[in-house]
Amino acid sequence: IAGNEEALDALNKKVMERMQAAGKAFVTSATVAGRFVLRACILHYDTVEADIDAMLQAVEDTARQVME
Repeated sequence: IAGNEEALDALNKKVMERMQAAGKAFVTSATVAGRFVLRACILHYDTVEADIDAMLQAVEDTARQVME
């Protein structure tokens, strides 16, 4: 996908949709410089580094599943 902006945008959208459907971690999207990017908004006061790590791992795992 490296170098293919449209494919990366599509991957990000699929990852977001699958993660929202699964409910394990919630990410939304934003458009930055015309690109579809994943966005996490951390607001809960009890959020710890392990929670962020788990969300990032969920993004990685989901992306790998989508790309298979």
